[in-house]
Amino acid sequence: MLPLHPQEFRNIADHLYDTYCALNEEAHRLRKENKALTEELNKIKNLNTSLSARLNNLSGTRILKMGAEWFLDGEFLLNMCLTHRIRFNSPICNAKISKEGKIAFTCNNKIFLIIDKNVFVVEDTIKSFDMKTMKHDLVDLERRIFDFIEEDLVVYDNGRIIKFNNQQPGWVVNNMMGVTHICVDQRLIYVGMDEGKIQIYNIEGVYKDEIVPNVDFTSFIVKDSRVLLVSQECITLQPSFMHLSSHRIVATDFDGNAVYHGGTTGVVSMALPSGNTLQSYDSLNFKSPILSLLKYKGFLLVATEDRMVNVTDLTTKKSMRIVQTDNVIDMCCNENVICFVDNNGGLKEWRIKQ
Repeated sequence: MLPLHPQEFRNIADHLYDTYCALNEEAHRLRKENKALTEELNKIKNLNTSLSARLNNLSGTRILKMGAEWFLDGEFLLNMCLTHRIRFNSPICNAKISKEGKIAFTCNNKIFLIIDKNVFVVEDTIKSFDMKTMKHDLVDLERRIFDFIEEDLVVYDNGRIIKFNNQQPGWVVNNMMGVTHICVDQRLIYVGMDEGKIQIYNIEGVYKDEIVPNVDFTSFIVKDSRVLLVSQECITLQPSFMHLSSHRIVATDFDGNAVYHGGTTGVVSMALPSGNTLQSYDSLNFKSPILSLLKYKGFLLVATEDRMVNVTDLTTKKSMRIVQTDNVIDMCCNENVICFVDNNGGLKEWRIKQ
């Protein structure tokens, strides 16, 4: 056998070294994946243990439905089915859903859009997004400002109000500094400003009117052209129907007629316009502080700090509970879907079977 030429020997050594490095990288990747899988299995084990313990504590409860991380008990009011979970490497903060089921939400200070379970990121245009590219160590919890007008998204971004037509930017309103809130109602866009006024634009982005309330507010809801102003202490239905709260207001919803609000005391108050005030006419009491409220058809959904969402029939006062492993901090709905955002940064999509 002829001896190897020095260059041939170097080539073989280089090849063996490259192979060793590649195998070492693959072993590192497999160890990392194994660690991640072990962590996920431990999470699932802990979730199941937690849910089982809660079931044991609720003696005599009537279980209607049960999943891996949730169960329904009480009266069978809504036929709910968990159909989709969304979880990124950074927490999801808030969400809204269109009539046709597009879901927009904030994550890592960006707005994302789910269309038929495909993920898009909203920037200057709306483009496809690979969730795997998001880093694990991002914890930006700022809520971005957006809403749907019909099936198109309206967003506030760097001093601009942008309405997208499908996935391309349509009109833009520039020089809009200090926007705190956007709410869409009956093809009009209501834009709250930090100077305490609300500007109104039509679906084409043309300025129509301005509301300058004589009370301070931190947010507002518009329903059937009626504007409800909300602060931590009081609620005002424009122009002058005011209601002072006995608790710090944390969550509010409005159906165009009745106002629902809850807070730190665990009481949900219901009020209607009467004379020149909003007059309380009913209330619901819970053991834990209120985190979020949602009026859905003839039902009121109340998320509390004990990791429950309580569903109450507003006519019969019968109730059903959705018991979970996380607290729900935000809710939104359309005709057939209700979405929950939980305090661990996940989003759950529940379909309501009629």
